[in-house]
Amino acid sequence: MRAAPFNARDAVRALVLAVPVLWLAYCAFANAVAHLTATSSPAVALRFDSRNATALAVYADSVAATTGSTQDIQRIRDAAQNSLRAQALNPRALRQLATFPGGGRNAEAITGKLLDLSEKLSRRETGTQIMQIERLAATDDIAAVLHHYDVVLTVDLQVNDKLFPILASAIEDPAINAKFARYLSLDRPWMPPFVRYKFDHDKTSNALEVAALNPGARPVPGDFSKYVQNVFVRAISLNRIDQARQLYAKYKIADPDLLVSPAIAPAPEDGRALTVAWNLYQYPDVASEIAREDGAGAYRMRVSAASGGSGVVASKLLLLAPGRYVLNVVYGETAMAQGTAVSWRLKCANATGQPIIWKTADSAPQSGAKLVQSVAIPAQCGAQTLELFIAAASAAQDNRLDIAKIALITNGDAKAP
Repeated sequence: MRAAPFNARDAVRALVLAVPVLWLAYCAFANAVAHLTATSSPAVALRFDSRNATALAVYADSVAATTGSTQDIQRIRDAAQNSLRAQALNPRALRQLATFPGGGRNAEAITGKLLDLSEKLSRRETGTQIMQIERLAATDDIAAVLHHYDVVLTVDLQVNDKLFPILASAIEDPAINAKFARYLSLDRPWMPPFVRYKFDHDKTSNALEVAALNPGARPVPGDFSKYVQNVFVRAISLNRIDQARQLYAKYKIADPDLLVSPAIAPAPEDGRALTVAWNLYQYPDVASEIAREDGAGAYRMRVSAASGGSGVVASKLLLLAPGRYVLNVVYGETAMAQGTAVSWRLKCANATGQPIIWKTADSAPQSGAKLVQSVAIPAQCGAQTLELFIAAASAAQDNRLDIAKIALITNGDAKAP
């Protein structure tokens, strides 16, 4: 069998047909590589697509991060201009030209126009928002600066670590604090972590309390109702009782009676009263709950403790005025092992370390027992925490305690329970 004669024309034709196919395949590959590496490795992306707008802009940012020479600045400007040629509506490239406007008498005006245009194209361009903050800070336009803080913190949570310290320090200034107040009410995703940051890093600052009491801040639903309670509790812990009372009243955190009454009742379902409702603890060996009494509208507190279990099983924050009171407790059915001890104690919530200012003697209440104890709240203790403590004996029997009534009344109004 003879081999087919070599046909140069067919070979050339095959080569000509293959070139476009190979070129298209290469272009597809290059575009894919450029797309995937445009932000992570712009130099690699530019080897495959020298006109990739994103890669050019990212490359300009990478140069800017280490810039220090006139030559570097020119490289940044060239890359930004090439990026704009490839993609005219390019907010990052506009911001780079605004950052390095090239001098001249109108440089400042050009910078402002470029940044404004960049922001119109995309509010999510983090660099533009930060540049706007820097530019407007020199104008003393506090409202405008805070607006850009709000935008950048809303769209890019990655900048929290850099901007939170600056903002936390800035709101100590009364003028800035007054303008900042309105953002407490806007239910922004960055506000809860910012409040936590402020608490963690400024142990004695009252800037958040001041902002929350400003007329610009107003009660709204959502996360705000949760962290304003934290501001309220923190004001108490720092002995700012007047501010705490004002916060409680302004934001209607809960029924005012909850501030002065330890009556047994579940926390309201809306979650706004968690800070002043009964805190019930559920541990493996001790636990408490509030349950409705069968066939009646009243509630009871039920406590259980396994053998050897001990700890605070329930606590209640109060803002009672200093003076003399009477604690009335009525117990329901109990089942207590011999040696198990129950005690009530009152702590000063606005003093460092929350010291115990009063407590009952340890006892093992019997079914139907009644407790009547005089309580003295000293002048320096404007907020209190009432606690129930149980220490179960190490015995085979578990312990159950049913409480039908808890009341703290002024000494002059005291009556037998």
